[in-house]
Amino acid sequence: MNCKRLVKRGIASLVDTFVSQPCLPGNRDPATRILLYHSLQCRSSADPLGLQVVPGEFERHMGFLRDNGYTVIRLSELVDGMSGKEKIGHKTVAITFDDGFLDTLNVACPVLEKFGYPATVFISSGIMRGNVRGADYWDSWEYMTRSDVKRMSEHSLFDIGSHGVSHVRLSSVSGERQSCEIRDSRAILEEVIGKKVGYFSYPHGCFDARVKKAVEDAGYNGACSSFIGMNRVSGDVFALKRTEISGFDTVADVAMKLRGAYDWLYGFQKLTGYR
Repeated sequence: MNCKRLVKRGIASLVDTFVSQPCLPGNRDPATRILLYHSLQCRSSADPLGLQVVPGEFERHMGFLRDNGYTVIRLSELVDGMSGKEKIGHKTVAITFDDGFLDTLNVACPVLEKFGYPATVFISSGIMRGNVRGADYWDSWEYMTRSDVKRMSEHSLFDIGSHGVSHVRLSSVSGERQSCEIRDSRAILEEVIGKKVGYFSYPHGCFDARVKKAVEDAGYNGACSSFIGMNRVSGDVFALKRTEISGFDTVADVAMKLRGAYDWLYGFQKLTGYR
């Protein structure tokens, strides 16, 4: 493990001694945490960001949720709770996957079926169609095809969301390109699955006020960022916070993330614009 991850884990362990105390007011305030996964496969040295989570570890994460009294809800239920339409309970989480790798269908689905946990899977529509590929190292991994996405959408536990067309950083492109990425991706996905696509995930976690407004104007019900933290009643549903689970995380790390021991990283993410 590199020095940076060791320091983060050390700070999180210290923070955990405080956030775990039941007397703290923050622990009595109902809120929902959204977990963010990317790929489920055996880790390789060619994955410096830790986007790959070993399948067996993912199943242990889900078992931890079950064994420790967490309730897993749909992303739409979370948004309804933040809007006051539904009540958000304590120890409530939602599960999301970004990018649409094939292992989300082949590996995550059976595990989530076993536990009965719903999830939202955000798809980059151009990559799904096979006509857009980037130069990032993960672009060599296998993605879901149109038929794969259609198959996943037919399962009662899974919802499909939009992740743009080409996975470009939306804050770095023109208004016209931005609009196409946001609107076209939704139209393509709705054509494939025959259902409404209600939620958006900002590619690379990057967004600004202009991007957020464009997503709202496009008619989505909410959008996910990659900023860490909890989502509370009356929060911004177009800047939903998520807690990324890395291939470097142990079950103990996941437990600390669920308790909020890593939420101090939010300040650093804001300073750097996330990525």
